[in-house]
Amino acid sequence: DLSEQVSQAAEDGRDMRTRFAAQEEQFKMLRTTVEAKDNHLRMLSDRVGSGDWVSKFESVRQALQEEAKLKIEQQETLQLLARRVALQEQAQEEIKDVLLS
Repeated sequence: DLSEQVSQAAEDGRDMRTRFAAQEEQFKMLRTTVEAKDNHLRMLSDRVGSGDWVSKFESVRQALQEEAKLKIEQQETLQLLARRVALQEQAQEEIKDVLLS
């Protein structure tokens, strides 16, 4: 009975060592994955942190403002041209009416 207990304890010890070795491998893989993620985050942080976001934002804001101003100017020009065309059409109709009467 004592020899069975010793054999069982030895087998349990081997099982525990096997499980421990498997867990060590899993921890190594996880550690490698975490380190890779840390490196990736560090690189992203460097890229984001190194940019002067305030000046970039200001440049984009100014570009949008200039674009809006240009669009308004183009709309005003288009309205002016549309009025001129309407006046010319009216003048042509009046000339046509004068010539036909």
